[in-house]
Amino acid sequence: MLVFSLLYDLRDSIQGTIFFQYQSFIKKFLVEGRISSAMHYHCSYVSLKKFRGNVRFEKVTVSFLHQYETWLRNRNISKTTIGMYLRPLRTIFNEAIEDDIIKREKFYPFGRRRYIIPASKNTKKALDLTDVKKIYYYKCDPTNDSE
Repeated sequence: MLVFSLLYDLRDSIQGTIFFQYQSFIKKFLVEGRISSAMHYHCSYVSLKKFRGNVRFEKVTVSFLHQYETWLRNRNISKTTIGMYLRPLRTIFNEAIEDDIIKREKFYPFGRRRYIIPASKNTKKALDLTDVKKIYYYKCDPTNDSE
C-alpha cells in the first residue's frame, strides 16, 4: 500500500480529473486485497499521465483516445496492452457517470460510432496430430542422462 501512496502526488487529486477516479478505484482495490487489479489500474493511469498528464474528463474525447492509441502504437505497445490500458479508463468513466461527475450524453467517448477499444486477436495454435502422437509415444531412456 505504501508503494501506491508514494507514487501519487496529492496535487493531482482534484475532483473531475481522471486521477481522482483512478485513485479511488486503486484505494478500494487495495483495501479489498485486490493487488493485481490495483496495479493494473495504476499502470493504466501512469500511461495516460505520460501521454497528456492528469486531464479532466471533458478533455478525454474520441480524438484524444485515437491520439493516445497512436502514441502507444508508436512506442511498440501491443494491441492487447492498449486494450488493457483503456478498459480501466472506460470503467473510470462509467463510475464518474454513476457518481454524477460527468454526463454520459455529453462526455462519454466510448461505444458504437465513438471510440472502440481495440481487441486482441487470440490465435489458437494447436499441434498437428502427428506431433501429438510423437509426444504420446515418445520412449525415454532413463539410463541416458545426456538427452
